[in-house]
Amino acid sequence: VSSHDKKVYWDQIIRQIDDTRMIRTIGGRRRIAYQGRKVDKATYRELFNTIMQGSASDVLNLTTVEMKRRLPYCRLMWTKHDSAKWAVPLHRLEETLPVMKEVVEQTKWKVGKYEVCFPAEWKVRQFCVSENH
Repeated sequence: VSSHDKKVYWDQIIRQIDDTRMIRTIGGRRRIAYQGRKVDKATYRELFNTIMQGSASDVLNLTTVEMKRRLPYCRLMWTKHDSAKWAVPLHRLEETLPVMKEVVEQTKWKVGKYEVCFPAEWKVRQFCVSENH
């Protein structure tokens, strides 16, 4: 993405805020600026933040839903910011990792006029939990 394209994108966002007092994340969720205050630096910062943080949340949430659909035997353990920890049965680990990578790194996110892919870092940790019967 060229610096010119980035400037054009952010100029469009500023015009959108000025015209509508609203912004949308890449998932389509909207945030409306408080009507009682003028559009000032704090308003721009709040709405710019929504684009970035809200879009990261969209990606994580929609990816989690797709992961669960494709890998119903996996369990979401927790999320933190833009990462997720999943529990996978050890005997299914080898078949699961390629599917997880495909789901997480899918190219389907539209940002401006670009379709983008978000690469992921992977860490595999093995924990064994035994049940006493």
